[in-house]
Amino acid sequence: MKKHHLIKIIIGALLLTSAMTSCRDDFDFEEFENLDDSITVNGKVAFPVINSKMKFSDFKAESINKRLHFDNGSDGLTHMIVTQDDKTIKLPAILSPEEMLALGLKPKPWEKTYETDRQDIYREKGDGNIKIKNPKMTLTKKTRFGSKIDLQINEIRFYKINGTLLKTVYPLNEEFAEECVISNENTNGALTEALDLMPDYYELKYTVKAETLEKNEQMKVNVILDLPLEMTAKNFIINDTIKFDMGDIFKELDELKVICKADNNMPIEVAIQAYFLKGKTVVDSMFINGPWSVEAGKVDGNGNVTQSSVSEYNNKIEKQRLTKIEQADCDKLAYDIIISTTGDNYVKINDKQTIDLRMSMCAEAGYSTKD
Repeated sequence: MKKHHLIKIIIGALLLTSAMTSCRDDFDFEEFENLDDSITVNGKVAFPVINSKMKFSDFKAESINKRLHFDNGSDGLTHMIVTQDDKTIKLPAILSPEEMLALGLKPKPWEKTYETDRQDIYREKGDGNIKIKNPKMTLTKKTRFGSKIDLQINEIRFYKINGTLLKTVYPLNEEFAEECVISNENTNGALTEALDLMPDYYELKYTVKAETLEKNEQMKVNVILDLPLEMTAKNFIINDTIKFDMGDIFKELDELKVICKADNNMPIEVAIQAYFLKGKTVVDSMFINGPWSVEAGKVDGNGNVTQSSVSEYNNKIEKQRLTKIEQADCDKLAYDIIISTTGDNYVKINDKQTIDLRMSMCAEAGYSTKD
């Protein structure tokens, strides 16, 4: 006696978490274990695709600089961090004050002024904008031999992508120190004023001072721009694309049911689209009428979320489309998750807001038996 299985399902790993749960629909997995050789039944297999509670900081910012990441601060806001690649500077060896005096020379510290390379910040999207609450820019250094080196920030110039200078920020009474921090407090609010203009990049001018340096001394300088987020509700978009290996999911399927549920506690809209891929080529979309949209949570006059937004999506991918996907030998699903603001008011992004997102695909195929 020989059984012909017309469906082969490989359960894929979850995209966002390692935990797995079965589809919440009513699927009888015991159907496969109680088969009689003389009957034909339907087989149903459910497998999770996304099952995760995500924070804003879990998203990558494809539309922003690659060195950007999100972090949660003690102030309750989500922080957008932009870091400059370390810039290595070779420093000259100089005599110590004691050595200068022994030679009958007047001690004089060594000083030199440098500029950072152009550093991208973020990109505009439509009429999008970001309001920054208490931003700060930190200039740090590392030395090869641990020499005493102090830094001073002279000015920060902010530009649009076409090279137009938007604003120059000068720190007030900036002193030499091992680490320099520029904020609204020591710029009379000019740092926020500059960032509200949505500059595309900045250049920073700073001075290095040392009393003594070792021979072949080197210094690495790093700039960190910390932007606690409050966002305008005007189409600012951040993307996160994640891939799901499909294996042999589409072999001889009759129907594929897509079940989605989202509980959005963020004050921002979420749109999700999924693409069936062969390599990098898009063959079809899961949501044929456009992305699945999840409304933003409701906010009060201060931009705080007062009520979550719950959305469900159920759809079937019919045999004709499944045949097309199978014949194209699709091997991946790419989920493009877009978060964007809507409306006209500023909203606050903090580390307590989440999107509880669950997506499952339920595959159904004929199962026949034959002597």
